[in-house]
Amino acid sequence: MAEITAHERHNQILIIGLTTTLLALCWILYCLRIVSRKVWRTPLWIDDWFMLFALFVCTMMSVLNFVGVRFGSGVHREHLDPGEYRKFQINLYVFMMGWALGVAVVKIGILIFYWRIFSIQSFRRKVLILGAGLLCASTAIFLTFMFQCTPIPRFWAGTDSGYCINQVAFYISGGTLNIVGDAAVLALPIHQVWILKASKQQRIALVFLFLLGGFVCITSIFRLIALNEIDPEDFSYTNVGGGLWSTVEVQVGFICANMPHLRPLFIKFFMPQKASTGGASGGSADRFRGYAGSGNGHAMLGSGNGFRKIHELRHGVVEETPTENGHSEDVDLEGYGSQLELAPIQQEGKGIAVHTHVRQEVMSPGENISESNEGWQNPQISTRIISDRQQR
Repeated sequence: MAEITAHERHNQILIIGLTTTLLALCWILYCLRIVSRKVWRTPLWIDDWFMLFALFVCTMMSVLNFVGVRFGSGVHREHLDPGEYRKFQINLYVFMMGWALGVAVVKIGILIFYWRIFSIQSFRRKVLILGAGLLCASTAIFLTFMFQCTPIPRFWAGTDSGYCINQVAFYISGGTLNIVGDAAVLALPIHQVWILKASKQQRIALVFLFLLGGFVCITSIFRLIALNEIDPEDFSYTNVGGGLWSTVEVQVGFICANMPHLRPLFIKFFMPQKASTGGASGGSADRFRGYAGSGNGHAMLGSGNGFRKIHELRHGVVEETPTENGHSEDVDLEGYGSQLELAPIQQEGKGIAVHTHVRQEVMSPGENISESNEGWQNPQISTRIISDRQQR
C-alpha cells in the first residue's frame, strides 16, 4: 500500500471508531436484556435466542469492517496494490451478504417478539403474512448480492470475461425495499397498542416504545443517499459512506429491538417504590403475552401502571401452592412463567374472556393471605389466579 492521505486516514479512523462503538452497544444491550429476564424471573423465549443469532451477525459485520480497513477500506484504489484491492473486494462481497442477512434477522426477530406478546389471531395472521413477505424479499436480495456478477469471481477479479448487473441501481432498489419493510414492521403493532384498555398517556408511552425502531428508518434513508456516491471502479474509497451506514442500519436496528426489554431494569433500579408495589409487572411490554383463548379479545390485566389491577377480578379462583423455605414455586402458564395478557378488552355485550396467573415472589414466611390494593400477598404460598368470565 502506498502512503495514504490525511483524508483517507480519517476515513479509516471513522470506520474503526464507529464500528467499535456500535458493536459494544449491541453486546451491552443484549446482555442487559438477559439480565432483565433473570431479575424478573421470566424464562428466555424464541425471540431472545433469535436475537442472539442477530447479535452474531452484527459481530460478523463489525469484524468484516475491521478486515476491510486492513485491506484498504477508505483508501483510493490507485493507492492500493492489486493484491490488496482484490482482498478488499472479496471482503466487501461477504459484507454485502452479511448486510442482507442482518437486516432480515433483526426484522424477523422483532416479529417473533410481536407474536409472543400479542395473541389476537387476526394480528398474528398479519405477523405471518408480513414475515413471509420479508423472508421472500430478503432471500431475493441475498441471492442477488451473491450472483450480482457472472461468474461470481468477476466481482473481485476485475476481468473482462463475464458481466455484472447495474450494481448501484440494485443497491438503491434493495435499500428502498428494505425501508418499506422497516416501515411495515414499525407500523404493525400501533393499532393494537392504541386500543388497549389503558390511559391515553400510557398508550402513548407504549406506542413510543414500539416506535423506537423509527431510528432504523432514518439510518436506512441516509444509507440510500450514501449509496448514490458509489463508483464500482473505486469501491474502496467511494463505499465508505454506504458501508458505514449499512453497519449503522443493522446495529441500530438491533439496539432498538432490545430497548423495550430493558424497562423492568429501569423500574427496578430507578423507580424502586413502583417496583415494590407491583407496578413493574404491568409496565413493560416484555412482561405481557397474549393468551389465545377464544381469539376474540381479552382484558388487559396488570398490577398497576394504568392497567386493570388484579384485585378488580370478581369471579376468580385462587389456587394455593405451598412452598418450602418461604420461597414461591414457579407456577407456569403454558411454559411462559409469570406473565399476563396483552390484548384489547372486548366491547360490552360481545363477551369477555379473562385468563391470568400471578406468581408471588417472597423471602420470608409468617403472614396470612390478604387482599391489598395491588393484589393478593402471602409470603408462604405462590398464588395462581384463574378467572374465566363470559358476558352475553
